[in-house]
Amino acid sequence: MIKALINGDWENVPEAHLQLGADTFAYKPGLYETFRTLNHKSVFFEPHLDRLIQSADRIGLTIPFTQAEIFEMVKTVISDFPDPDQRIRILAMPNNLIIYTSALELDNSIYSGIAAITVHANRKTPDVKTTNYKVCLKAWRKANDMGCFESILIDGNVVVLEGSHRVAVGLDRNVLHLNSKLFSQVSRYLREAVSYTHLRAHETDSYLVCRLL
Repeated sequence: MIKALINGDWENVPEAHLQLGADTFAYKPGLYETFRTLNHKSVFFEPHLDRLIQSADRIGLTIPFTQAEIFEMVKTVISDFPDPDQRIRILAMPNNLIIYTSALELDNSIYSGIAAITVHANRKTPDVKTTNYKVCLKAWRKANDMGCFESILIDGNVVVLEGSHRVAVGLDRNVLHLNSKLFSQVSRYLREAVSYTHLRAHETDSYLVCRLL
């Protein structure tokens, strides 16, 4: 069970009910944001919250709480969890705002490079973080089955769209190992490498940034 703050009240929710992209997801379609904490302090929370509000406006989703109220809810969730380094998730759906956390458990070996596969797949809204996550979940599971950390979603023109789960870097062959047959084509669309901790919330024209969390 996951202890989650739902519309400002604590509830225990089966973990499967919160699994984005799975048939067990128990809520109406909406939006999500994920960010981390270090020593109980949020990292880049403000731009993630700004993006959540902007995305809600784009898809016509009403969030019945102000940004200040959401900020206080997030602080409550962070302070309630014993681990100092956390992965926080916000789910915004019709009639529900859910905030919960888990231990970050980050494998620091990723900073030395990761293995990934490329998958021809495309979410309907790659520029909006919606709970319609089946495409990404399927691609990520395929990578795991092949012993890789991540799938890189590409379209028919071999344009990199996003990472399926956690990748969030401008790509460089020394950092992320792509399928060798596709790398020569894919690399034309990539920018210079940026830090793994650089979040998609800060994507610019100078850096191609996929999903981190």
